[in-house]
Amino acid sequence: MASQLRSILRSADFVARLGGDEFAFLFSADTELAQQKAVRVAERILERLRIKVPTPNGAIQVGCTVGVAMYPAEAADSEALIALADRLMYIGKKSGRNRLVTAREMAPRQPSSRPRHPIRKTA
Repeated sequence: MASQLRSILRSADFVARLGGDEFAFLFSADTELAQQKAVRVAERILERLRIKVPTPNGAIQVGCTVGVAMYPAEAADSEALIALADRLMYIGKKSGRNRLVTAREMAPRQPSSRPRHPIRKTA
């Protein structure tokens, strides 16, 4: 999973596992372009992680939900930033999963026009 996530980012960008199946991505961008870049990266993550994982009982469809929060525009410090991104992610999960949710929109979006695949929990 980590290699899938790293392959999406530039070498100067950073990905960290927060715990369980939650990850944080940090990258820099021009202030005016930061939101657009964050959404583009999140859409690539959604597409790249929409994979089937073989198991003894058949393949399991994997996907993800992404909450995008911007510093300093939407959060004053790292704790507030992570809390906002986490809250946005859970809004997306409650709205059907495999979604991108930004603080600006506060409404889940489906990535591109690709077909939606539900996530099945494995544990």
